[in-house]
Amino acid sequence: MYEMEGKVKVIEDTQTFGSGFQKREFVVTSEEKFPQDV
Repeated sequence: MYEMEGKVKVIEDTQTFGSGFQKREFVVTSEEKFPQDV
């Protein structure tokens, strides 16, 4: 398992697929010396 700390930068709308599967994508900016968007 992977853990990280950061701030949520973007939360996309929920996508629903024909099978009923749903997903929501998001971007987190890490709180490190050199921040990265993940």
